[in-house]
Amino acid sequence: MPDTPSLAAVIRDLCTLRPQEPGAWKGTLRTGIISSVTVLAASALFGPTIGAMALFGAMMAQWEVGRGLVARVKTALIVGATMTGSMALGVSVAHERLWVIPVLMAVIWLTSAGYYSFVLTRGPGPLHLFYAAAIGSYFGMFGDIGWHGVEMTAFSTAMTGAMTWLILLPDPRRPERLAVRAAQEAATAFTTALSGAGPLTPELRLLRHRAYFAINRAWLLLQDTTPGVLGLKVPRRFVDPMLAANRSVALATMHQRHPGARPVTLDPAADPMPGRPGLGYLIRHGTRLHSIPSFTAWRIALAAGLAGALTEGLGLGHPYWAILTAAIVLHLWIGRIATTLRAIHRAVGTALGLCVVYAVGLADPTPWMLVWAVVVSIVAMTMLLPFGYALAMIFVTPMSLLSIDAATGGPVMDLVRDRFVETLIGAAAAVLVTWLTGVREPARLVRAQLPRSLAAIRRTLALIGSGAAMTAPGRQARAELLFELLQNNAVLSRSSQEDPALSVWNEAETEISDTGYLVLGAFWTQNGATLMDVPAALREIDALLADLAGRAMDPPGIAARIAAIRDHL
Repeated sequence: MPDTPSLAAVIRDLCTLRPQEPGAWKGTLRTGIISSVTVLAASALFGPTIGAMALFGAMMAQWEVGRGLVARVKTALIVGATMTGSMALGVSVAHERLWVIPVLMAVIWLTSAGYYSFVLTRGPGPLHLFYAAAIGSYFGMFGDIGWHGVEMTAFSTAMTGAMTWLILLPDPRRPERLAVRAAQEAATAFTTALSGAGPLTPELRLLRHRAYFAINRAWLLLQDTTPGVLGLKVPRRFVDPMLAANRSVALATMHQRHPGARPVTLDPAADPMPGRPGLGYLIRHGTRLHSIPSFTAWRIALAAGLAGALTEGLGLGHPYWAILTAAIVLHLWIGRIATTLRAIHRAVGTALGLCVVYAVGLADPTPWMLVWAVVVSIVAMTMLLPFGYALAMIFVTPMSLLSIDAATGGPVMDLVRDRFVETLIGAAAAVLVTWLTGVREPARLVRAQLPRSLAAIRRTLALIGSGAAMTAPGRQARAELLFELLQNNAVLSRSSQEDPALSVWNEAETEISDTGYLVLGAFWTQNGATLMDVPAALREIDALLADLAGRAMDPPGIAARIAAIRDHL
């Protein structure tokens, strides 16, 4: 059971600003400006009352950080269509009170599961995808205003997407160049530290993980930037250094155990290594009962449903906000203590933000005054969010409430009380669901992930043994193995945040990682199959998989069995 933080620790956490890398403010400011320009343009074209609703689609600017030009076009089309459809669905069910909560739960579950299944590069989380449905369920109660909201979402996502494309035109390959450079630097850091070192240490393993994470992210970005459907190829100026970085990390790992390993000769015209597993593989991964996408999605939906039911039971007028609060607090799996602190930050930030809304309301603002207040809040929120969640929440509340006030024409003061009460309900529902579902499920996730990683090791090792490593199936197996190794690390690190007792699995995770990365090293060698006893290793893996499927095994015993497998490699 995690230790409950003291009140002093909570207050200290609220007041602590996270340090940021030099120059990071430029990206967040650019995001805020893009969203603000979209809202101002919509207000100028369609009037401040309707234009203020462009806020929700304008938040799509947060999806484009660090991605290439072609990827941004795809993202704008997919995310824009999803947000617009989500808003339309919310508007459609607004007057069907019995359907609002089930429909929002379904949207939250579907968009969250899809996001965590298919978005493999860094992103903002799925909240914008289901946010629109919840807002639509409120706008839909005001006649034609709801459908104006749908129109504004379509307009604002299109305009936001177009602006994120335009800012890349002076240097359209900058994201790929930065990603390749990051991969090279991470690879060099690992190979330099490993050179002449003895057995692997935790520090070396961390550098190895960072190297493979950076390499995988760069390959994913390059794949997303140059989709084959358009007949585009990844430029060789990116392929060659990526292949060199990838091979250097793999061979350094292999040479530590087998100094006689010889690098494979690569065809200069060959396609780059894939970073993304196939669509079917990702679908199967996302729909498994005990996986990060599945667990995260049903837990968010459960908290949202509980918050909505409590709000309806208390007879409050705006259940969408309690639902959103619960979903937003939980949309990232960060552990029970961290989620509890996030809920506190949300409540405190909202309370302070409502003071801002109250002050604006006392000035009896005109629609254009509300629009400018929304614009200021957008920029302040995007600039402050990296430094502290509670601080940013002070401006999220006026940003959304004032845009709603401008659109509906209702007195903003009437929303303040309900907003505060529903924030408390949503935050409490998120914390309750977090603690109840964090008791047993994290251990199930760890136990379920281990056989998947072993099976991926087996598939790749079998192809190496048959001499098919550099074929298309071999490259795909390599992508799946790296995916599972990174998943294995993510599952255990997040599960241990929920339940520190799960650290007993650390040794097994270490053995899985060492074995999997050694197999990836053999992938890049001419003679890897001859240096390893592949048939014996496959027999050991098959026996362990059978035992894991048939009976419960203790983590130390599993770790010892995996170590025995690696002895053959």
